[in-house]
Amino acid sequence: MGALFTVNPPAEQPAVDLPWIVTIGPLDDEAGWEPVLCGPYERPHAVALARAVVADDEFMAVVEPVQPYTSVDQIRSGIAAAQAAAEAAAE
Repeated sequence: MGALFTVNPPAEQPAVDLPWIVTIGPLDDEAGWEPVLCGPYERPHAVALARAVVADDEFMAVVEPVQPYTSVDQIRSGIAAAQAAAEAAAE
């Protein structure tokens, strides 16, 4: 069995309604192949697919939302928000 990692936002969070992607990769860095990126899906579908893939194989699956940023300013704003959240969590 592999490993599944996902963000579990509360149902009222806007991230739930975003498109979600699944990245499937090897559990160890020496496997010699690059991760495969799949999606986008709705969150329940992404989680179900990821669970099915790692159930019988030694893979790692990461399920995460995709931010629909369309400009450099939006991306920078998202980065700033993530950095601020990390700093606040560290305090």
